[in-house]
Amino acid sequence: MRLKKAKIDGLEVNFRTIGEGKPVLLLNGFGMGSWEFDDVMNLLASKYQLVALDLPGMGGAVSMSEPSIKNFVLLVGKFINYLGWTKFNLVGHST
Repeated sequence: MRLKKAKIDGLEVNFRTIGEGKPVLLLNGFGMGSWEFDDVMNLLASKYQLVALDLPGMGGAVSMSEPSIKNFVLLVGKFINYLGWTKFNLVGHST
């Protein structure tokens, strides 16, 4: 598994990636981090290209100046563009 960083609108975001195949974006719930998906990512890496994003302020990621659901959604959309994905599966987790 590789830990990577990307700059989206001047904000540095952290993400983990592993595997090859159909792309899957994994989003953690509030107060959690991308590490929550490590076991699942290791199990699915032989069939899927998995990317787990640390949302701003979570999982050690820098916080946004104006955190809100709307701004998180906008950031995720820009992150998907950064990845160059046009078709993918999305998995979310929250407790």
